[in-house]
Amino acid sequence: GVIEISASGKWPDDLDAIARLKAAFYIELSNRLNKEHKIVNRVSSHYMDVYQDGYVFRLRLYCAPEVTLLKKQIQDGVVKFKNTRESVSLQQDLVHLPLLHSALHGLHQVSPVLGPGLCLVKRWLGSQLLLDPTYWPEPCVELLGASLLTPTAPYPTSPVTPQTFFLRFLALLATHNFVTDPVVVNFNGELERKDILHIEARLRNDRGTLPALVLLTPWDPSAQIWSRNAPNIGTLVRTVRLARASLQLAESHLIRGLSCRPIFEFPRADFDVLISLNKSCVARPAQQQQSSVAQQGGKHIMPVVDFNPVTLFVQLLKETYGDMALFFYDVCDGLDIGVVIKPDPLLSDNKEMKFNCKRPADDSSDKLSFVLNRRAMLEDFY
Repeated sequence: GVIEISASGKWPDDLDAIARLKAAFYIELSNRLNKEHKIVNRVSSHYMDVYQDGYVFRLRLYCAPEVTLLKKQIQDGVVKFKNTRESVSLQQDLVHLPLLHSALHGLHQVSPVLGPGLCLVKRWLGSQLLLDPTYWPEPCVELLGASLLTPTAPYPTSPVTPQTFFLRFLALLATHNFVTDPVVVNFNGELERKDILHIEARLRNDRGTLPALVLLTPWDPSAQIWSRNAPNIGTLVRTVRLARASLQLAESHLIRGLSCRPIFEFPRADFDVLISLNKSCVARPAQQQQSSVAQQGGKHIMPVVDFNPVTLFVQLLKETYGDMALFFYDVCDGLDIGVVIKPDPLLSDNKEMKFNCKRPADDSSDKLSFVLNRRAMLEDFY
């Protein structure tokens, strides 16, 4: 959740000072919750976790001057304001994301199928090892799902069951032309026809400036806020192929009265390497397909949150070997990490590497060059 603090001229014009004030707010809010409501919570310098009714809610404070200061740049004595990676990330998390959650909540009140339908969709993407901010950010998935229920939806009637919603989502992925057509998510009918025509014209005339997935919403006329970094064209193409295969499998199994569980299994042959995980390291075993219901812990003890050994391991793999391979993992939580090794790049002798992965290339040229030592990299995984 986000707590927005009203703008005031008393706010300092220094980011460190603002951070200290926000930390003081967190401490005071924590003390009030402890003393007046006996609510278990934990304070960090950037957020506060509140434990209530078996759930942990993360609260963050937002003040507008912080974004302005992140955009501030001084060049040749002239003050300019430009978007930076930090300012864009802060606005996305504390301004645009609450708007999206509010819109999705309102849509769910009108169409209750949205919530369970998106759960099925995310479980499918997770089972295909694609539900990851690097490949498919969750806001993009949610907006795609919402497009099936807004006034510009491609179907005359809305789905009434999660299964129908899921199959329509797969059909959207399988049939939509993402190169020439935007995905229009017209919450409350706020988008006008001219807005849609404008983005369609940009797709025809200036496609290279837009992301692979163009999501048009009333609050994002640029259609770039959520899909600016992901999914890229490679991920989108793979997802389309998986959706088509899943639709064919669903049709075949439903006609023959067979289980549709194979739809939620990833094609293991598509990966060069599979890293098998120790079950004891999986942080969320209750979300696996064949698990039993997990028991809740004590009411008055803050559970461990934001700690997943497997996620940390995958992140370490990406940071260390990201130039050499792609890593895929089911965040729900799977027991395998899929690895796709990139085609052998030529590595210069002075290229800095985080591990010993180079060997001399087998060529006849006089110039010494290096290629990836796959055996050394695979041994280093373990």
